[in-house]
Amino acid sequence: MKLARLLVLLVLAGAMCAAAMGDPIDPRGSLIGGGNSTGLFSLNDPNFAFTVFGGFSPQQFDFINASGQLVGEVDLLVTLLAGTPALTFTVDPENPYFTSATVTSLGNGQTLYRFFGLDETHGGLPFATDLPNSENCDGIQNCYTETPGADFGVVFANNTGTLDLTNLPSNQGFGVVGTLVATPEPSSIVLLLAGSLVFLVAFLKRA
Repeated sequence: MKLARLLVLLVLAGAMCAAAMGDPIDPRGSLIGGGNSTGLFSLNDPNFAFTVFGGFSPQQFDFINASGQLVGEVDLLVTLLAGTPALTFTVDPENPYFTSATVTSLGNGQTLYRFFGLDETHGGLPFATDLPNSENCDGIQNCYTETPGADFGVVFANNTGTLDLTNLPSNQGFGVVGTLVATPEPSSIVLLLAGSLVFLVAFLKRA
């Protein structure tokens, strides 16, 4: 009888552990079109930062590329807040700006999101041609632009069918530091190719 009870307890404990391990909290990050937004007026690293706390979903943070340069990649470095358990981050690859999106665990409570890749229908983040303009900003955190695609939003939300982010305690969460990576200008690409060609010719002559 005692042996049977012990076996039942072991089975229950195993099931509880499996459930705990099989249902990690997995916030989903995505990139979408923005609205009234914080203006980003330079490409200094990092460009922007915000914090996501548990308790509700979705959480959206809006920005405008007002740097004067076309952005060909957006990187998001996620760092867990103290006391927050390990989270499994996922990514929504669909967005109007880039063809590809990846999410990579870096260890030590950090995760890297990358949105990149351009084609005929995904042209990156254009810069707002009407900023800086004091008439378009009520302070740096409340700007608007009429340049299509220059404003963008970063969203973290529950995965479909889950309440993971919503159920995360409000004193837990993660910080996000974003970096905009400019697309090289055509002249810079030409110079780079020319330099590479000169180097290749010199190398072949020595060989």
